[in-house]
Amino acid sequence: MSEVWSSLYFRSGDAAAISESLAQAASAAGYNLFNPFSGAPGRSYPNAVRLFISPVRDGWVRVLGQPDPALLPAVSQSAPLVWTVLVGSATRVEAWANGAQGSVESIFGITPPDGDDLPAAGPVQTPAPTVFAALPADIQAMNANPKQAQAMLDKLSGGLLKKAGGDQAAAVAALQGNPPDWNSRDGRRLAALLTALGIPAWGNPDFVPLRDAYQVLSRLQRRPSAALYAGDREAMDAVPDALDYRPVYAGKG
Repeated sequence: MSEVWSSLYFRSGDAAAISESLAQAASAAGYNLFNPFSGAPGRSYPNAVRLFISPVRDGWVRVLGQPDPALLPAVSQSAPLVWTVLVGSATRVEAWANGAQGSVESIFGITPPDGDDLPAAGPVQTPAPTVFAALPADIQAMNANPKQAQAMLDKLSGGLLKKAGGDQAAAVAALQGNPPDWNSRDGRRLAALLTALGIPAWGNPDFVPLRDAYQVLSRLQRRPSAALYAGDREAMDAVPDALDYRPVYAGKG
């Protein structure tokens, strides 16, 4: 199974407006907004959108996660955006503004870099791998019940580590599958495009480290004396400013 790297970038100076636009568009499309970080068990949805909205950086707002493409016409009414995806060595780039799809050239005035001699330049952040960080999203969501999550973690990670001969990196790889290939020709082109657009730290942080850190930090914010579990300290250290991001989670079905 291939890991999907996906980010939306809005040329905007108002992160709150982008967050509200995404929430409103999801609601209008029949999604139910929910908060998986509240500490209370929640409903599981067969179809879900899980997004984090970054603070404004140099006139850009990044949205981490995989959006429903049907939401792009509505949210592009708030600000022009470029949606970028990398799966293995395959890329997808879409530019939107005022509800209509256009080219990167027409909307942002940038000609996408081309050529085979572009340097490799993947996301900057490469946190130390942990089995906890690589667990599937449904198990990660069990942090609402830390004891249950810990029991599941111990059972799953212990089995994987045993099969991997105690090699944690190998155990993580078994869970993560095939990562995005930023060294591929299209991966290098995508990285060069985001750099040409002037988006600062465009790949930092990645979705999973951010989600993991947000879970831990929000739990400690609610209850400062809460216990730390396996992987919690590493998660916080990887993205210490996670609470500066705004989550927009919505599901239906």
